Amino acid sequence: MMLPRWITRNWTLKLTALVISLGLYIAITGQPQAEVGLTAPLIFRGLPSNLVIVNAQLRRIHVRLSGPVDLVSRASRTDLTVQLNLAGAAPGRQEVNLSASDVQAPFGLRVVNLWPTALQLNLQPMVRRWLRLEPRVAGQLAAGSHLVLIRLVPERVLAIGPASYLRGQAGVLPVTVNISGIIASTRLPLNIRNPNPMVRLRLTGQSYATLLVQPARQPKLPPAKRRSPYR
Repeated sequence: MMLPRWITRNWTLKLTALVISLGLYIAITGQPQAEVGLTAPLIFRGLPSNLVIVNAQLRRIHVRLSGPVDLVSRASRTDLTVQLNLAGAAPGRQEVNLSASDVQAPFGLRVVNLWPTALQLNLQPMVRRWLRLEPRVAGQLAAGSHLVLIRLVPERVLAIGPASYLRGQAGVLPVTVNISGIIASTRLPLNIRNPNPMVRLRLTGQSYATLLVQPARQPKLPPAKRRSPYR
């Protein structure tokens, strides 16, 4: 009976690879067993683009691994991850379970246990909302100057974030404009701060404040009384 050609082709190389593999397997399995506890980052995969995780209880999972002592001694946190598949998830609060199959461990090591095995997640839809920029003046102009007008460019920005963060806002985003020591009309760059790390601001082009400054009006003094020459 003739063997298939894919078996006989380069049979010496295949036999050598098989012998090396068997040798490594015997060397590894013959070692004493050991255990190690590590913390692994929690990675969320497959999350729908229109959803965002508002409150993940934990971002790291405690994992206990078992295997040959040489492999255990070389295991590190960089080789270990816990990946949770959220494909098809729906909005709302829900409990998701973790198991050993979610752990990406180094080759040759076995997952003994992990903690926690359940997570409470709050998934919310992503919404868009325009926020009007509102100037908040900080500092004082130079003596003798008067601030007439502040105009912001842009007048509003598009905010993208979880529904609970944006629907509860008044639609206004305060922006600080520092006018300390300014003596004339000018244009200042704006530092538009993100109100929340869960919210993303979409800015295009330059952001600045135009200040209209005029000399302060001097108060009119009452006319001096003329003194009578007959006194």
